[in-house]
Amino acid sequence: MKENINKSLAEQLAINDREITYRKGLLDFHDYDIKYLIETKSYISKKIDITVSSFYEKQVDNAEISLLIGDSETLARLKGAMRRYILELFDGDYGANYVNRRLRIGKVHKRIGVPPKLYISAIWLLQYTLNNEIVNADPNEIKELDKPKINQAINKLLMLDTQFVFDTYISSLVNEVEMAKEELQSYTVSLEELVSE
Repeated sequence: MKENINKSLAEQLAINDREITYRKGLLDFHDYDIKYLIETKSYISKKIDITVSSFYEKQVDNAEISLLIGDSETLARLKGAMRRYILELFDGDYGANYVNRRLRIGKVHKRIGVPPKLYISAIWLLQYTLNNEIVNADPNEIKELDKPKINQAINKLLMLDTQFVFDTYISSLVNEVEMAKEELQSYTVSLEELVSE
């Protein structure tokens, strides 16, 4: 476990450039998707505050999520983080650094006790919110023919993100089991020593 401190999350989980490319292929995420996302960034940037507000208005309606958020300062910090997250979706760079940031999201969500059901529901809501933003865009800003392609690219990328987030969820659970196993073995040895004495 101690040797992990000198490795990135991607290195710990053996996620290299080849694996990232493979996963993109599994989701049919290609250069044309990236092109659509990059071209949409200026529009999303203009709508970012409305998008984030709309997302969190629906999130805090859920009592369990509201309890997890806890207070107005945390909500403000989450809104800032969501703002950065959304804009990053349209940057066009989905390599190792991007993946490490997604893995960290999983680690943080697991650490603060966000169950997978709430994470999945939040991703669905984000997808729905972004898709709506694109569908309702003025045709002078986004061509009608491009809208389905942009939404498809968004959906693929959010699924890619979810894969990486769940890698760290699962890894954290495996680590917890390993630690519990080590503690149990240590306890067993000390108990055997006590009995033999």
